[in-house]
Amino acid sequence: MGLSAGYQSNPLFLGDGRGTSETLALLLNLPVSYTGQRVTCSLQPRIRAGATHGAVAPLSDYQYVDSIWDYKGERNELSANAAWHRDSTLYNQFEQSALGGSTLHRQENTGSLDWKHQLSERSDFELSASEDQVHYGATVTPTLNSFNYGQAGAKYAHDLSERWRLTLEGGTTQFELRNQSYHTGANYAQMDLTRDLSERWSLLLSAGISHLKFRQTIDELFVETDPQGVPHLVLKKVNIYSRGSTGNYSLRVQRQFERWQLELSASRALQPSGFGTLATQDDVTVRASGNRTERLVLTAAIHGSRLSDSSGRLSLGNRRYYDVNFNADWRWTEHWTLQSQLALYLQRYAPAQPTLSNTAIFVTLYRQFGRRSPN
Repeated sequence: MGLSAGYQSNPLFLGDGRGTSETLALLLNLPVSYTGQRVTCSLQPRIRAGATHGAVAPLSDYQYVDSIWDYKGERNELSANAAWHRDSTLYNQFEQSALGGSTLHRQENTGSLDWKHQLSERSDFELSASEDQVHYGATVTPTLNSFNYGQAGAKYAHDLSERWRLTLEGGTTQFELRNQSYHTGANYAQMDLTRDLSERWSLLLSAGISHLKFRQTIDELFVETDPQGVPHLVLKKVNIYSRGSTGNYSLRVQRQFERWQLELSASRALQPSGFGTLATQDDVTVRASGNRTERLVLTAAIHGSRLSDSSGRLSLGNRRYYDVNFNADWRWTEHWTLQSQLALYLQRYAPAQPTLSNTAIFVTLYRQFGRRSPN
């Protein structure tokens, strides 16, 4: 159980900067788990109920339920995950920019299945499939669209040596808008190389390509002549097809110190979005985290992100976002934890427009209750 208080200078990113907000929220996390010899399962409901004065604050309220089931045998591993999330779109910077200062409830249902088989001591094979359904509440803007996103893939991993690991991955994805006739399919292939450079350095490098196919059904008028020779206008559905491709990559370098960890990461990947297409998202992050003392954990991160559209249907290339975060977790006692967060968010819609900013401060006090021992 937790109690959180927060202040934000401009959570809706209004141009005049007059959208301050103060929030007081109650947080509940009620996990239930079972651990057996080979099977592990858990159910984790999470609730946040907040009262906000001023502009609607991001995540002023949410309801989450996550479930996980895992089986680990001698050579096979099975995993099934399911989740139900309902929150505000303001948690997502890209969607937030499309709302023009409004808020909108967002509901997401996800499910995934994964099977991993160990072929030998140095190699394994994996099959996975997932489904993601996103639905937006009462529409305040036609920009965001509810969608379904499915993915299926296979992966082969082999330890080339004690420090080098090679992974080959391929699969297919399907993206479609609800109650609309627009579909995007993508076939992708990717290769990953992971290396432990030393006891303190590690490197992950991956590169791949995705081939996209777009199909949209539209209504079009045609002139047809009946048997008597009289022309008529006929409305028919016509499928429009197009193709495209985009590269994807991921780079992560980690340096482990005695108490600290430094990480640099950069990536480009296709992401399903409420904008009505599979969007290409670029991210760059520099993060430092570690234990200042046995009870104090500090984290600092700088993050930049950009969204673009490989299909050419949307103009998202000028949307850029940056944030700087400082987090501190202090374990006051065995059951009490004090968490604080200071963040600066910047976003720019277009080069000709000014950069908008928001400063956020949150302080949360958690109380963890002990587990019940069986009778």
